[in-house]
Amino acid sequence: MSIKINNLFASMRMVLPEQRAAILDHESKRGLLEKPYVDEDDFGEMCFRIYDSTQYDYAIDVKWFQPVKGKLGTVETSCGLFNK
Repeated sequence: MSIKINNLFASMRMVLPEQRAAILDHESKRGLLEKPYVDEDDFGEMCFRIYDSTQYDYAIDVKWFQPVKGKLGTVETSCGLFNK
């Protein structure tokens, strides 16, 4: 029974698109977000900032996406300084 509760869409035979959208909307309100898109320019800038922080010893905030359910997940954060 618990397996069916964890996967709502597999436990039901038919789900209307409106019901699916309402369930996904409810899950997003619980703190789950869709995976953000990062283009190449932004990714390159992020890599440069991480590398630069290792060379000049300054702290940076790093955020990453932690998947929970498919494309939905949470954004985790950490702050720190790279020590040589």
